[in-house]
Amino acid sequence: MSLMSTLNGRIAYSRHIEGNQLSEQGKRAEADEKYKIAMEKYQICIADPNCKPIFLEGYSVLLMRFKRFEEAKDLLRRADK
Repeated sequence: MSLMSTLNGRIAYSRHIEGNQLSEQGKRAEADEKYKIAMEKYQICIADPNCKPIFLEGYSVLLMRFKRFEEAKDLLRRADK
């Protein structure tokens, strides 16, 4: 896994967590902004064939939040390999 892929994965995971915290506080619009950034960074990360499973799993959870279950399932299968 490349350094840039790892960096994007870490940024994505961090924004994902921040979005979750904002969502729990009822700040939905701010949470959605964090989720948008997380999705963009996760997409960069998963383009790497050697993306770490933790980032694949994190992105899967975020996709499920937005009811994108088939994409999430595919990523979880990839993480399981």
